[in-house]
Amino acid sequence: MTPFRAPVLVASAALLLTALTLTACNGGVNDIREGVKDGAEIGKRQGQIEVLGAAEIQLRAGVVLNGELSCEVTSTGGQSTPVTCTGTTDEGRAVSLKGTITSAAPIAESDWLRGDFVATVGGEEVFRTPCIGTC
Repeated sequence: MTPFRAPVLVASAALLLTALTLTACNGGVNDIREGVKDGAEIGKRQGQIEVLGAAEIQLRAGVVLNGELSCEVTSTGGQSTPVTCTGTTDEGRAVSLKGTITSAAPIAESDWLRGDFVATVGGEEVFRTPCIGTC
C-alpha cells in the first residue's frame, strides 16, 4: 500500500464512522421527539377524560362525585387509547368509566372525546356513548 493510500483509508473510515454516529444520534433525537409527542397526547387525553368524564357521569347519572375520577390511560402507539377511570359518589357508590378514545379535541378546546365509553354507578350501567363532552 502506498503511503498516500493509508491516510485516505483512515480518513474515509473516520468519516464513515462519524456519519453512522450522527445518523444514530439523529434517529435517537427523532425517537425522543416521537416519545415526547406521544406522551403529551396521552397526558392530554388523560386530563380530558378525567374532567369531561366526571362531568358526563354527574350529568347523565344524576350523581355527585366524591372528588375526582382517577383515570389510567394506556398508550397503544396508535390512534386508539384505552382508558379506565374509577371514583365514588358522595354516597359511597363505586363509579367507573371504561372505553377507548379514538380522537380528542385540540388542547385549546379540550371539550370533547370520541370513541366508545361505558359508565357504571354502583355496578349498574348508566350510559354507553360514542362521545363525551360537547360533541
